[in-house]
Amino acid sequence: MITSCPSALRASARARTSNADSVPRRERFSAMCNCALVMCVVSDVPTKERTIGGRRTAEQNLWGVQPAGPMLFGRGCTPAREPATICLQCVDTQKGAAMSDDQSRPLDDEEVLRYWIPRLVADGGDPNDALAVRNRAATWDAWPDAWAELGDGYIAMGQDRLALGHQASAAAAYVRAAICYHFAQVVAFHLPELKTELQGRKVAAFREAAPLMSPPAERLDIPFGDANLPGYLRLPAGRDGPVPCILLVPGLDSTKEDFATIMEMAVQRGLAAFAFDGPGQGEVHPRILLGQNYEACIVAAHEAMAARPEIDAERIGTLGRSLGGIYVVKAAAVEPRIKATVVFGGAWDLGDWPAMPPLIRDGFVYATGADDEDDALARLSDVTLDGCISAVTSPVLVVHGRNDAIFKAHQAERIAAALPGNATLWMDEDGVHCCHNHAFEYRTGMVDWLDRTL
Repeated sequence: MITSCPSALRASARARTSNADSVPRRERFSAMCNCALVMCVVSDVPTKERTIGGRRTAEQNLWGVQPAGPMLFGRGCTPAREPATICLQCVDTQKGAAMSDDQSRPLDDEEVLRYWIPRLVADGGDPNDALAVRNRAATWDAWPDAWAELGDGYIAMGQDRLALGHQASAAAAYVRAAICYHFAQVVAFHLPELKTELQGRKVAAFREAAPLMSPPAERLDIPFGDANLPGYLRLPAGRDGPVPCILLVPGLDSTKEDFATIMEMAVQRGLAAFAFDGPGQGEVHPRILLGQNYEACIVAAHEAMAARPEIDAERIGTLGRSLGGIYVVKAAAVEPRIKATVVFGGAWDLGDWPAMPPLIRDGFVYATGADDEDDALARLSDVTLDGCISAVTSPVLVVHGRNDAIFKAHQAERIAAALPGNATLWMDEDGVHCCHNHAFEYRTGMVDWLDRTL
């Protein structure tokens, strides 16, 4: 079955467009954009309508501020440069879609708003932290230190709260520290030693948080060939017998720690969740690089969880984020015991490589340990669903944003079309990569779907 998105979202989308003419001009910008994070002052210039991504939108001016200004956007702010006509939802994703690898260039408000803030919030961060970084860092070179400084502040806060006996607050502070360290290192491909250091601080922060969570996150190392893969298992409280489990598979530049919000959603619904780092990811890099047959680590994780007495071995599903979305389908093709699969911002193959943002291509070079982009592609020649998707017989949910700048929407549509009897497609018409800008709807929706299906 192929659907455009959950019914509630479809209704919301229709309301945002069909009711535009009845909305006062000064309020129409936010109504059309559904831009929850950007508080903007709209000038009284005449409004004109345009179409982006198949939907009407109101194009009006909003005030921006200088890079070193006191806030990114805000009601009552003083214009410090020419008014812009761009916001998170009203940007043409084909122009400057970006995430450039030029680290010396100034930070770009469009880029921060369109991608980084939604992703930060979706993973459990505070949008105010992104605004603080934007106001401290004038260039991408300054981005790592600005984020690391915030992470250090959360570490100190966690230590203070723990000393006072407030474990829940301490856990939340440590998780936020991990998120900040992740954002600090994610663009630092040109500073490999700093990137490694910040990744280590991220790991350490989450380790502090794990036992303080309720229910706690258990640190595990699962066998994988001659090595082990690190992960965290959360089991729901008050369980009565074995429970279903979701295997959470990271993407190119995400790691096990980035699944904190989805793990919390899972245990609230009585599901176990196991997030782990595979080849080329998090703690495993550079010990094991991203390369051929990544899906083998998903099968290894399935075996490890199936052996746990707390988990029902017949009710284990997967959720793969971004690049992980390709691999969970490949895993379902070779491991029929996987009961359900969620492709979260994934793809059929790497055919969109030439149009991918430079930062993403840099990420592939880094994760594979390649010499250059051509070498990275050669090392990932098996990253395709060609020849294997027909073996998938279990239910598959495909979640994608029409404005995805990394994996284009046609990739998700191709997956769903290849599985007409067992695939469901949720396509958000104004969603960005992994629908980060509509995170609550889709993350809860994915976990609810797994809850029903498992």
